[in-house]
Amino acid sequence: MARIVRVGTRGSALAMRQAEEVTTALKKIHTSVTTEIRIVETLGDRRTSVPIEMIPGSGRFTRTLEERLVEGCIDLAVHSAKDLPWKLLEGLTIGAIPAREDPRDALISTGGNGIDKLPQACRIGTGSPRRVAQLLRHRKDLIPVPLRGNLDTRLRRLEYGEMDAIIVGMAGLIRMGWESVVGEIMDPVVMMPAAGQGALIVEARERDEEILELIRPLDHEDSHVTVEAERSVLSYLEAGCGLPIGVLALAEDSTVVLRGTLLSSDGSLFSSAQVSGRKHDGARLGKKLAKRLLRKGGKGIVEAWTKESRE
Repeated sequence: MARIVRVGTRGSALAMRQAEEVTTALKKIHTSVTTEIRIVETLGDRRTSVPIEMIPGSGRFTRTLEERLVEGCIDLAVHSAKDLPWKLLEGLTIGAIPAREDPRDALISTGGNGIDKLPQACRIGTGSPRRVAQLLRHRKDLIPVPLRGNLDTRLRRLEYGEMDAIIVGMAGLIRMGWESVVGEIMDPVVMMPAAGQGALIVEARERDEEILELIRPLDHEDSHVTVEAERSVLSYLEAGCGLPIGVLALAEDSTVVLRGTLLSSDGSLFSSAQVSGRKHDGARLGKKLAKRLLRKGGKGIVEAWTKESRE
């Protein structure tokens, strides 16, 4: 008898594409498995007119999915790794991290220019405090414009002339087949990605051994190692989505190099650091990087952000 696996996902075109990517891979490995995609609307999906950092609580795009997973309404949930908080809902675990797509950010502009060739006082759409802070650090003349919504919605707003350029994740454009619109794939030195950006996380109940066994072959070793290292930085700092922090790990042979950038909201304060170590020691590396960021000026940034977020 075929096993039916209920897969939870958000309902955007990109989220559906990501869920289909996982289900297709799962069915190739297990030919007796049948999948059923179930759309779950999250708090972040419902409150699209509010800046993401103004929505209370964590997991704006993932918590409802996690709740449905705990309740048994779905068997696994597919998340964009960057959206999943460092602390999972009790009883859940990361079952697999498939091969990661390009983690970098992409700039799309009406004139096709890169960041350094944009006109003075150019309006750039982004809903990310991380991107805003790094933009202002690189060019103080740029004008960040609040931008939320699905990827296709963001592209339409650019097309309609509401802004001069937007910044989005390169991975989403690749998954949707829209790479041709990219003006510049941004150097992480200028625009450090969010922790986990470009990767998917397949989350399951930690005691559901049958599902965990089914999805284990989806796991990609280097992607798991790098995402784990990046998420461990957030865990040590207890960072929420409003903290302007970028983290990127690269695995090569038996080594991982982990870089991070921590900024004030306007980019005027800045802490940057790099660590390296053994490939399977991601949690320790993340803690080491977080401590180094704090020592190099990040402590004051985190304290100010914590105070602001509580007011």
